[in-house]
Amino acid sequence: MSELKWWETAVIYQIYPRSYQDSNGDGIGDLKGITSRLEYIAALGVDAIWISPFFMSPQRDFGYDISNYCDINPEYGTLADFDEMIEKIHDLGMKLMIDIVPAHCSDLHPWFEESRQSRDNPKADWFHWVDPNPDGTVPNNWLSFFGGQAWSWEPRRQQYYLHNFLSEQPNLNHANSEVREALNQVAPFWFDRGVDGFRLDAVHTINGDQAPYLDNTANPNFVPGHLPQQQQPFFRQLHDVAQLNQPVIQTFSENYRKIADEYDGDRFLMGEVDGDKGRAMEVSKTFTDTGRLHATYNFDLLAWGGLSVVGLRDAINNAVDAFNGSGRLCFAFSNHDVPRSATRQLAALGLSPEQSDAMQLLLLKLETCLIGSSCVYQGEELGLEDVTDIPVEQMQDPWGVKFAPEFFGTGHVPHADGLGKIQSTRWVFNSSFDVASSIQPTFKARCIGHGSNRWIHLSTIREILGLAQKSAGHHECQYDECCKR
Repeated sequence: MSELKWWETAVIYQIYPRSYQDSNGDGIGDLKGITSRLEYIAALGVDAIWISPFFMSPQRDFGYDISNYCDINPEYGTLADFDEMIEKIHDLGMKLMIDIVPAHCSDLHPWFEESRQSRDNPKADWFHWVDPNPDGTVPNNWLSFFGGQAWSWEPRRQQYYLHNFLSEQPNLNHANSEVREALNQVAPFWFDRGVDGFRLDAVHTINGDQAPYLDNTANPNFVPGHLPQQQQPFFRQLHDVAQLNQPVIQTFSENYRKIADEYDGDRFLMGEVDGDKGRAMEVSKTFTDTGRLHATYNFDLLAWGGLSVVGLRDAINNAVDAFNGSGRLCFAFSNHDVPRSATRQLAALGLSPEQSDAMQLLLLKLETCLIGSSCVYQGEELGLEDVTDIPVEQMQDPWGVKFAPEFFGTGHVPHADGLGKIQSTRWVFNSSFDVASSIQPTFKARCIGHGSNRWIHLSTIREILGLAQKSAGHHECQYDECCKR
């Protein structure tokens, strides 16, 4: 058997920088704050850190709306702070991954600001511009993930532009070779600074389509309910026929793989993907075909309402059937897009609140023994659950505000901080809770640096992750029992 790459069995610790460690008292986590806690992360026994976006951004989607891919948003720090942080990460024996958002940028990015001015400027076709129908309506039936149409009107051009997410996040036109080349310049900038890999956000939403745009078809299995995907009109459609997972995406994947392969040290490319009708594994195979991405980050264990034992078994079986014997898949039980596993999995598994810690430890054991790599979300090692009592008027994320009343009313948790940057994930470390005075006392008690009583939990986590490192010499699923049909 050939020697495995570091990323094929890695345990990756995800940091959402805004809500991790605030170093200057302004209530916003930052790079210096992360640097101050690197010894703690290293002591957990993880192999790598993945940091969600910290680039220049107006923060409409809290970093996933980028206005400059090659600079740091001032509230997070500077490039000098980044260089100091990555040097220490490497000194502690860990790798660093960062988010790249290739499908869309901010409407305040110079590319879009120029493109929207007229139909004949140098960047006129860097985005998806389409004439209205004769009656003024949008060109087709595509919807935004955030609700409403996926098209917004620009009066200066008298055209609509495409945005799969917020209207402030216009989709880049990947049919344009200049767009692809501009994104190709982003990767070397960060690789040259020592970055070990990229997590490619929503890479399946890259679009290179041209008019006339096909319509999506109706989702025959849609059932209204209290979960987000049961409330949003977006999920009433199937998208792989037109809007998402288009073949042009693989041109981007292949370009980035060529760039990564030019560097020493096994630079890693992991794409966030999904697909219609439970096709996530099939989609993942396409994205990780020869010469494309190394692995995909999938949502099969991240169901908003949690998974039953049968649901967990089926998700694992699907992954093993598709990828056993490879490291081309990354698992996670928690992230910034969904409620924490300590909250959403209890009822799904028929457990009581008193069993939360034991369940969290079990899920971490399961996650780290599966094929491929795994991501542990900040605070997961503390068994943190969701905060459910933050007033709507104190929430920041527009998507969260829109859906919060219903989520609260049914006992489910609202998004905050972006596409599901959950309110409850606010502070893992914090020396001053003045900026979050409404946070529940039980949550405060679990935050390191605030009288935390979580050290027994931490010692067990370190043991689990240490065992994961020692067993990282094969591709096969380690717990046969968890994969039995």
